[in-house]
Amino acid sequence: MRVIAIFLALLATPAFGATFWHNSVVERTLTTGDEKFGGCLVSLAESFEGATGCKDPFLSADCAGVFGTKSAGARRMDQLTLAAVTGRVARVQINNGKRVNGWCTIDAVQIIYSDTTP
Repeated sequence: MRVIAIFLALLATPAFGATFWHNSVVERTLTTGDEKFGGCLVSLAESFEGATGCKDPFLSADCAGVFGTKSAGARRMDQLTLAAVTGRVARVQINNGKRVNGWCTIDAVQIIYSDTTP
């Protein structure tokens, strides 16, 4: 009986902090002078809302350091800005368990310089 209860508890546990990779062109960037939106947001061309339940079209790079350091957020935003300026596809790891003012955050950024994706 105890095994069944444990098994049912595992099935009923929601998946907090689920992350996944998403490829898209960066359409817009937004930075603020305060901690609103985590200090910076990015808008992607390809919708990701259906896969994560995040508000579309923006994601926070967390430049304010809500979930890490400000410098780590700034580096993510630098990479996203570079992708936007060069027209390259950004591969972002979206974390729907970390939200800033309702916006899901980005844990990692890759810029795709070739036509192949790892």
